[in-house]
Amino acid sequence: MCATVFYQCHWRVTNDLNAKGAEDMKILVVDDNESIVNLLSDILSKTGFHTVATALGSREAMDLIRSAEPAFDCFVVDIQMPDIDGIELTRFIRSDPRHKQAPVVILTAMHQKAYLDRAFAAGATDYATKPFNFVELRKLIQSARKVAMDPTRQPAPDFAASEEMANVRPIARSFDEPVALPDIANAFGKFEFDNYVIQLASRKLSRSAVFAVELRGAEEMFKKMPAEEFDRIVAMTAKAIEATCLRPGGALSYRGSGIFMVTRPIWFMKPLVTCQQRISAAFDRMLGQDAPEDAPSLIVGQPVALGMMSRVDAVAALTRAVANLEQNPSGRNSGNVSQRAFLRSATMPEKQRLEKLSYETLLRETMPEETNDGWSRILSRKTRETYADRRTDMTPAKTG
Repeated sequence: MCATVFYQCHWRVTNDLNAKGAEDMKILVVDDNESIVNLLSDILSKTGFHTVATALGSREAMDLIRSAEPAFDCFVVDIQMPDIDGIELTRFIRSDPRHKQAPVVILTAMHQKAYLDRAFAAGATDYATKPFNFVELRKLIQSARKVAMDPTRQPAPDFAASEEMANVRPIARSFDEPVALPDIANAFGKFEFDNYVIQLASRKLSRSAVFAVELRGAEEMFKKMPAEEFDRIVAMTAKAIEATCLRPGGALSYRGSGIFMVTRPIWFMKPLVTCQQRISAAFDRMLGQDAPEDAPSLIVGQPVALGMMSRVDAVAALTRAVANLEQNPSGRNSGNVSQRAFLRSATMPEKQRLEKLSYETLLRETMPEETNDGWSRILSRKTRETYADRRTDMTPAKTG
């Protein structure tokens, strides 16, 4: 019955988004450099048919965000701005309920991992370094729109406040939907985590690893208990992972289907058995006397190293990390479970999603971008001129 009682209005939200058109989004571009703002406005409005607003700095952006009607669909934000930087502006965006899930693409000339960590911890969805290629930027915005249209990111409607919705029955969330983890500092959504890992893997000196943790038996628990209680178990698992496995520089994400993904610096990685024992012990302590009879077990997969990878290889690393859960001997706690039944475990939806992402990423890397040649030449020239002007402005004047 649960599977058939989804939010009936869920279709309405998705249809409203689709009605906006295949490309159209209301985007706010924020940078303290007027040349960069004008360049980005040209790129986004002329090649994507987007409605673009601009702000020269964070204070002007905050005023536009407060008064926006309708709300913005996406933000493109520079990190390095005077007074209020892009990180603080991203936190401000996330504090506004209307923009809590809107994609935020961070632009920066900084390549250090510390900036990457701060940006995603503040709520960034994706990250690009300057000087940017306008074709690549367009792809980032297309990816951002896909994130904005994802039904799981849409706010739940207020049934009590709407007479029209009075007779619409809200339904239980599906098992493979993510759960928000607001109490974990470095907990990212699934899209944000994927993009974070892709960025992390491209950096030479940020040696990290990614591994998966599964709540084995979570699906049966999900079917038997209220959604709020299941969310509490998920949050408790995240707290156990945070307490035992996250160090400065680490991050986690709950993917749905009882699967967590975790990154941490590779030099902090402990042997697989030790890591699993520590997480399980912390989880058991948190459950305490409230542990259900059929409490799930925690399974940890072998970590996969990241470092100097292409986007395609980074997504493949995520897929391998999930697949490694199936290689953990402690996960096969029953000798009479068939291989077919074992492979139908909760890891399968996440593996399928990552395999689809891997395919899309491969196409993105290898297929030529369909653009208007005239605009390509114009925007390429404007990009060169913009950065040439900026370099000239930063060159110290000769004296004497």
